[in-house]
Amino acid sequence: MIEYKHIFEPIVINGMQLKNRIIIPPMGSNFANYDGTINNDILSIMNNVQKVVLL
Repeated sequence: MIEYKHIFEPIVINGMQLKNRIIIPPMGSNFANYDGTINNDILSIMNNVQKVVLL
């Protein structure tokens, strides 16, 4: 098994420090408002994803 220990280390990109190198790709949920702004459905999904990722 290949180990990727560096993905859990902080990284700085364009002056912004990230806690780790794990990202969530864009997902098509079709829950945005017609003007493209987010709503409570998207916030709820991202809140649930955050809870799983931070386990």
